[in-house]
Amino acid sequence: SGDRYKLVCGNTAAGVYKNDGPYTCLIDIKAIPDLHICQAGPPLVVGSALSLSSLVDLLQAGSDRSPAFIVLAEHLRKVANVSVRNVGSWAGNLMLKHAHPEFPSDVFTIMEAVGAKVIIGTMDELQTMALNDFLKTTMNGKVIHSLEIPPGNADEIFKTYKVAPRSQSAHAYVNAGFRMAVDRQNNLTVVAKPSIVFGGVSKTMVHASATEDFLFGRKLRDAETLKGALATLEAELKPDNSGSALQSQQYIRQLAMGIFYKFYLSAVGKENLSEKIRSAPDPLVRPVSRGEQHFQTKESEWPIRQPMPKTTARVQASGEAIYTNDMAPIAGEVYAALVTSTVANCKLGALDFSRAMETTGGVACLTAKDIKGENNYNVPPLVGEPPTIELLSSGEVLHAGQPLALVIADTQSHADIMARAVKVTYTDPKPPILTIQDAIAAESFHSPVFEVTKGDVKVALSRAPHRISGEVSSG
Repeated sequence: SGDRYKLVCGNTAAGVYKNDGPYTCLIDIKAIPDLHICQAGPPLVVGSALSLSSLVDLLQAGSDRSPAFIVLAEHLRKVANVSVRNVGSWAGNLMLKHAHPEFPSDVFTIMEAVGAKVIIGTMDELQTMALNDFLKTTMNGKVIHSLEIPPGNADEIFKTYKVAPRSQSAHAYVNAGFRMAVDRQNNLTVVAKPSIVFGGVSKTMVHASATEDFLFGRKLRDAETLKGALATLEAELKPDNSGSALQSQQYIRQLAMGIFYKFYLSAVGKENLSEKIRSAPDPLVRPVSRGEQHFQTKESEWPIRQPMPKTTARVQASGEAIYTNDMAPIAGEVYAALVTSTVANCKLGALDFSRAMETTGGVACLTAKDIKGENNYNVPPLVGEPPTIELLSSGEVLHAGQPLALVIADTQSHADIMARAVKVTYTDPKPPILTIQDAIAAESFHSPVFEVTKGDVKVALSRAPHRISGEVSSG
């Protein structure tokens, strides 16, 4: 059959890769009892339908059996946010990594580092394999059954790291997990091949294998060991910008090496470090953010500047406010989605709606020519003539994400599919304007341009006792 189905257990992956599919159907496996197994072990065995929050609770409860479990639990608390962790399963996170090798999966990185094994089920058997081998396994007709998490050995040092834009709801620039067994009675000799795992560096890199081989049998307190390990690691770190093009390859490489250096110092131990670097292994813990804002008012002037709650605050905070999507649909109601540009600084060539109109539920496709009034949604400024900002592009494509057309369908999901099916061609491409210097060179300015001055600037500068020259940019 040509049907495409997807097993889901929360389907939170749809918020990450929105264009996956389309699928003929989604099959919810959350209610299957066999996928909710939990065995304290060792090893700790958890079923694939367990949510990330449930896994965190189990690891926390088992922390007396293994210090590695508390490390894993603390890292998993940095995945997505509480709402997503309550719904999404750890197995779904692994399948996201399986489908998209560039995805910097925290679950995969830390579980591979700790030596966990994933159990894959078919109609006939269960197969246990390392997570790295799981990535190379075709999953058609198979399902993740469970995960075995070993407790680790007493002589092992296990640490995980994540560097991201935010502590919650953010993918890692680079994440890592390190596991190393050392003999503290023999000058901190590495007695087994360590596990050095990185995520976010490239699609293909999992283990820093050359660095693992280099460290085996060496003494960590030997300066040449650190120097050689960093040189080896730098040589095998080859970022490909598959995760994000916003970070340079040099940044990703330096970040990965910095994380490894932090772990290396942890393995050496604070008691063996000089005072200058003794705090380097410590994690950076950010306290809960808080803020206050004070307004000075005079009661004699009230109600001007009188502090009062917003009139809709109570219904919004209590969840009683009614929004458009809270209302029941009416007969004949249709839904719209924008077709947006994927390039900038060019001209719109043609819009081909033929495939879009063949999709299920398609109603209509609208362009700038269908707008009856003025094709402009800009608000007039206080000073000067307002520039035109088109509702739908009539020819000039100024930026990526600019609306080009509007498609209408019987459901929102059908409208979204329609929008992706529209074929757009562009003409007369020019170099994108990415910096302030590019904009100045191209004379691309926001209008109207006006200056706000107070006093005589030239006189004030001439009388200034000190002058500092320089340049600052924002954006």
